[in-house]
Amino acid sequence: MNVLTNQCLTASVIPAASRALVEVTDLRKSFAVGRGLFGRPRATLEAVSGVSLQVFPGEIVGLVGESGSGKTTLGRCVLRLVEPTAGTVRFDGVDLMSLTARELRAFRKHMQIIFQDPYDSINERMRIGDLVGEALTIHRLATGEARRGRIIELLEQVGLRAEFADRYPHTLSGGQRQRVGIARALAGGPQFLVADEPVSALDLSVQAQILNLLLDIRDRLNVGMLFISHDLSVVRFIADRVLVMYLGKIVESAPADALYQNAAHPYTQALLSAAPITGEGRPRQRIRLQGDLPSPVNPPTGCVFRTRCPKATSHCAAVEPPLRAIGPHHYAACHYPTASH
Repeated sequence: MNVLTNQCLTASVIPAASRALVEVTDLRKSFAVGRGLFGRPRATLEAVSGVSLQVFPGEIVGLVGESGSGKTTLGRCVLRLVEPTAGTVRFDGVDLMSLTARELRAFRKHMQIIFQDPYDSINERMRIGDLVGEALTIHRLATGEARRGRIIELLEQVGLRAEFADRYPHTLSGGQRQRVGIARALAGGPQFLVADEPVSALDLSVQAQILNLLLDIRDRLNVGMLFISHDLSVVRFIADRVLVMYLGKIVESAPADALYQNAAHPYTQALLSAAPITGEGRPRQRIRLQGDLPSPVNPPTGCVFRTRCPKATSHCAAVEPPLRAIGPHHYAACHYPTASH
């Protein structure tokens, strides 16, 4: 088997000649936990531990894992909304780590985030038009009538009528609020979006509408997207490629169809066994993981999943498994992965 060491994971659906829009290499984020004598941290929590990935133009990469696995921290580190401890992030060839605060602010129009909660992420005191038009003002993209016209265009792009520009958020439903959040993210004309659990706070009927809207945006604007979710059914619907994260690390990566049909890592298999079954396929036997997610302050030695893994051996405790190629564009960080087709 080929060992993948600090390389970025590439989808089979992307032509080999394509240039990555976003390239993340060995990204790490640590937090000091507690304070002891002389203000020194008592411990260090490593929320993101050596993650590498790529996102191509027009590609939706799904990022899944349990709560506490580090998904949201990773997404915000990629945008430098949270400062990484180490590693590099390149956007269209530009090293984001080298940008000053002023340069980064100007760069924000190229990469935006869609937040999880459409209630907490919107200022209730501002009209919808002003919320959507903030980026136009900050980046000096339009003024006067041109600004008003662009705001209306953005609202219509996300399925809202022009009259919504003069309304306040309290008059909107959750789905309408999330459409406003998407319009606001699109205002600067970004090439890359981080969608952080964008449908988890919405009713099921509304979720499908928002997911279809995001797919339409990808198709029309050729936007690359990192789509974060704990819901594997949602990710299967929208993602071209899926990364599975556990305790700050990527433990499996594959094109979406390959992952859902032939998951190789025991953790991915357990997640899929608990997901609702849709479409064709035999009923899955539920795999119940023992214990809770270990603390990232004191992660297990060797394989981080070994304390909950039914396949774990003494070798797993002694040696951390690297991401290995087990099939075409399919990688798993496991000493004993299921054989790929």
